[in-house]
Amino acid sequence: MGEVWEAVDRCTDERVALKLVKEGRASQALSRRFAREIRAATAVDHPAVVKIREVVETEAGAPVMVLELLTGESLAARLKREPELSV
Repeated sequence: MGEVWEAVDRCTDERVALKLVKEGRASQALSRRFAREIRAATAVDHPAVVKIREVVETEAGAPVMVLELLTGESLAARLKREPELSV
């Protein structure tokens, strides 16, 4: 559905993540799903949930989530290193 890119916020010089709908994949249904994801993510305040800093639009009007940038290993790398995870 989407792509996540690392970027630098021009106002604060902080590294952020940008999540956007893949080019050429935009549709009304996908836009509604993306909007639901934005509402759900902003409704939750928990250390395990990435924080949305803001939502902006591209020149074409597509929404882009500006997220805090998290560092660490991917789930695939973790499962390769430790195949069974505890609850």
